[in-house]
Amino acid sequence: MKTTMNYRAGWAALALTSMLTACGGGSGGAGNQGNEGSNGNSQPTVAALAPLPAGNTYIGTVSFGDTVKIALDSPAKGQLTLSFVTSQFGLAGAVVGAYTQNNGVLSVSGLTPAQGAALSQAQAQALRVSLVLSTAANGQGMLSGTIAQVPNLLGSGTLAGQFALTNSGVNSIADLAGQYSLVGLSGDYSVEGVPTGVQEPTAGQVNIDASGGARFCLGQAYSANCTDVDDTPGATARLTDVASFTPDPDQATYPGAFDMIVGAQTVGRAFVAVQGANKTLFIDRFGKSPEGTPRTGSMALTTTQTLTAGAIDGTWSCAEPDTDDKNHLLGDVAVTTVQFNGATGAANGQSTMLSLTYNAAFDYAAASKSNADPSVATGIGGLIAGQVAMPAGVAALSFLPVSATKMYFVDEPNGSGFFVQGLCTRN
Repeated sequence: MKTTMNYRAGWAALALTSMLTACGGGSGGAGNQGNEGSNGNSQPTVAALAPLPAGNTYIGTVSFGDTVKIALDSPAKGQLTLSFVTSQFGLAGAVVGAYTQNNGVLSVSGLTPAQGAALSQAQAQALRVSLVLSTAANGQGMLSGTIAQVPNLLGSGTLAGQFALTNSGVNSIADLAGQYSLVGLSGDYSVEGVPTGVQEPTAGQVNIDASGGARFCLGQAYSANCTDVDDTPGATARLTDVASFTPDPDQATYPGAFDMIVGAQTVGRAFVAVQGANKTLFIDRFGKSPEGTPRTGSMALTTTQTLTAGAIDGTWSCAEPDTDDKNHLLGDVAVTTVQFNGATGAANGQSTMLSLTYNAAFDYAAASKSNADPSVATGIGGLIAGQVAMPAGVAALSFLPVSATKMYFVDEPNGSGFFVQGLCTRN
């Protein structure tokens, strides 16, 4: 959602495939289960969970598809340690810096590489980190925010993205059971860190059963027999997108994490944030394309609830990776102030309005396949569909509120079939 609010339709440029087969080792077809009605075969439990206790250590995802950990007041009070746990871009080790906190907003400065870090002194100093902390009375919380000027150590260029971290978890697979609303973005990256080829924005719902079996319904509300559009050229059948969740076997490295498995492949790792009766899952998507380039991204899922009109009224700061008009990632974060009021949103007081439909989203794959502007799909609790009417067509955004002060979204910043993920924080 860039400051200019300059959108136009670009769905013809998309060439999407089934969301669940886009990541995870490049097999190309693992996970397409035809039109079966099952929720997916859950995998056997291979490890006991080790949920993080409420405390100052947070673990989760950064939206370009890496797993990171942030420890506050480490190695000393007033300092933080940011560790790159798993990366598709050669990032490893940790950086340490100072932080100050004001009403949950953390200002970070003076980042330097820890011993053994992959980043140089200059690269660590160039990082731009902004954090927002929300903590419940029992200490369970979420750490969100942005990171920019992240070097791709496997090639060239820089990355930017959003944090989605937790210091809590659940005690068993059965505790994951429930219906969730979701947004996400995954795709192939070149070694220069620029998305190339297939890109897959997603919005919809998923149900996870007590054994870890999951069924995804994209661009629609969950139902036990939903199927998704196969946007492969010439395809006529619909897809059943199923997966299973099982505790990650390396709980020392990924405490409280669940692997997301499609077929026989692990295609993601989920971390759980508990907020009262609601759960939010942050999923790091990973793998390789058949050509050997990184295939990566992330998803955010949160317990489905019906949103009331005006639920997000107020002023929000919405951040997303900055791009030029040719869809090149610049390594920076573009921040837009948006005033939401009922069924509309205005960016920085501009006249171009964002129209909102609550409990709705878009079927991005259907729009791509039909070569048309996306239409609002209603009845999808927990999501907000945003549209901007332009002379060339309609641009679409999908917002997922995960708390009273945070919502993740997918956006098409230049209106040309190229997507980024973003994070809005209530001011």
